[in-house]
Amino acid sequence: MKLSRLALAMAALSLPLAAQANQSLVAPGYSSTFGSATTHGSVHSSSNPAANGLLIGEGEKIRFGYMSNLGFYLEMGDASDFDEVIDGLEDDLKRAENENASGVEEIAKKANQEYLPALEQGGTLSMGVQGQVPLTPFLINSNLAKGTFNVNASVTGQSRVNVLTGPFTVRTTFSDTDGELELDLTNAVGAYEEFKGYGDPSQQDIEDLLNKYELNTQANKEFIEKNNGQNFDNPDSTLYTDTGIDIRAAVTAQLALGYGTNLNQWFDLAPGWGEFEAGVALNLYQVQAGRNFISLYAESDDDAEGSASDDFFDDMMSNTETTTAVGMDLGLLWHKENYQLGATLYNVNEPEINYPDMSEYLEGDTLEALQRLESRGKTSVEDNVALTRHTVLEGGWFSANRNWAIHAYGTLGTATNAVGEEYQNVGITAAYTARSLWLPGIRAGYHMNLAGTELSRVNVGTTFFGILNADIAVSPETNSFDGTEMPRYFAINLGLEEKF
Repeated sequence: MKLSRLALAMAALSLPLAAQANQSLVAPGYSSTFGSATTHGSVHSSSNPAANGLLIGEGEKIRFGYMSNLGFYLEMGDASDFDEVIDGLEDDLKRAENENASGVEEIAKKANQEYLPALEQGGTLSMGVQGQVPLTPFLINSNLAKGTFNVNASVTGQSRVNVLTGPFTVRTTFSDTDGELELDLTNAVGAYEEFKGYGDPSQQDIEDLLNKYELNTQANKEFIEKNNGQNFDNPDSTLYTDTGIDIRAAVTAQLALGYGTNLNQWFDLAPGWGEFEAGVALNLYQVQAGRNFISLYAESDDDAEGSASDDFFDDMMSNTETTTAVGMDLGLLWHKENYQLGATLYNVNEPEINYPDMSEYLEGDTLEALQRLESRGKTSVEDNVALTRHTVLEGGWFSANRNWAIHAYGTLGTATNAVGEEYQNVGITAAYTARSLWLPGIRAGYHMNLAGTELSRVNVGTTFFGILNADIAVSPETNSFDGTEMPRYFAINLGLEEKF
């Protein structure tokens, strides 16, 4: 049996691993606490391309980051006591091997009532890391172009583990020297009940009915032809499910070229109305994406075909798809004295990331399980992920000396990251910026994802000596593992940049 390997793969979901997503990628350093709001004094607050001119100190021509920002996040589903669910499921899978048809049916009912809801609710785990290329973002102010150019480069790695569930059923196999007849008893009963409602069924009606209930396999046809409907001996009942683990990973190299300009200069707008900024950014993405699927049935049954766990990591590394795509962001920003309002439209053209076609390297029971999950609308055998178009609205207030600030933002629409997770982030942050190098700056924020996992998180951060940023985030929501409470979300970001 391969239950030990299966338990190991499933138990990975119960470990405390997750990312701060700045819409589709990971937010670096200082900006992880502020979310998608534009802040003054940080060269990394450049999500809105219209803000480029505000990120260069007055009278300066260039500004750039120092050493690379580093960020990490871990996020999990509502998986309290998930370790107990996995242990119970493993025990029942073993017990089903020695049960008759009625015993296996009882185990299937228990699995559908107890295990499936827990797997659907808690069987998700995602994590991500990001590294900013040293010296980026690099900003250049040009009087000739009446604006500020921004060059930014980063590498992001993201992964997602997700349990895709299908009902537990009983498969009974009748075998003799001529082969095997395999029946899903739940489907067979369903087909029989529907068949009773037929008045005078045609051969095509019967064929369609058998196909609908997945009873008309080629192996079954050959067995019936050889036996002429007789000799149904040696019954053997097994527990079956399409449930499995879908694993995705993507490494994204991003090069962004942005331009921001002050519209007052172009249209001679009166300064009494405040300053209007506009900007555009072109993002070049190169993404290497990999995917694998582990079938619960294939891993727990010695006779099943298409086990994926033996060569799991080799498959993930050798079966990848590389995508090169270009995306565009547009931004507007208004600011006057102590206030600012802005809007950024991300992924205007919705660039797509391609994943490998699973039918090209999965086989046997593993591929069949994934295909049945696709027929139920749970997933796709051949899948692509679009970085979806969405808008972020932002606002900010500053004290007269700009030491104190409050920022808020909200997302219109749903953002999707490279592994297909959905975000609709909203948040508010308060910050104190010290003017002395010897006094640390402090900031704290509250953010919530209105889509996807619908988790909230609390962020806190500080700046030491005006250059070293450290930010962490945790979710108030927790999971319990072996009696220990752990946050469902954790993130840490570090950055090094010059204060201005």
